[in-house]
Amino acid sequence: MHIRKTVIALNDTMQGRGTDVSCVGVCQGMGSSAMRKVILWSVALGGALAFGCATQAQQGPMVDIGNRHGNLRQAQENIVQAWHLVSNAQEMNDSRLGGHAANAKRLLEQANDELRLAADVANENERR
Repeated sequence: MHIRKTVIALNDTMQGRGTDVSCVGVCQGMGSSAMRKVILWSVALGGALAFGCATQAQQGPMVDIGNRHGNLRQAQENIVQAWHLVSNAQEMNDSRLGGHAANAKRLLEQANDELRLAADVANENERR
């Protein structure tokens, strides 16, 4: 109750100086339960977004080259397997690998992307 009186007094003081304090009036009108709901929903939404991004980042590379390019597909399968083995090593060592495992995973993802591009170029050349 003391805080509410302080907010009302601040609002009256600021309005007396000709300052627009519409935010104070809006916040003052919201009950504490309504404000808690807004904060709770904001935190829940932020947490869900962070979880979704973390989950997406953990998926790593995937095999997306068809059997048409057998050697490229096999290389891609090996990259995916290596990425998952590095992830397992990170978990087993509580991610205390000096950032080197994370760099290896990043490079494996880059190699995977390059293989995909190689398959795309091969497909384009076959169409000509």
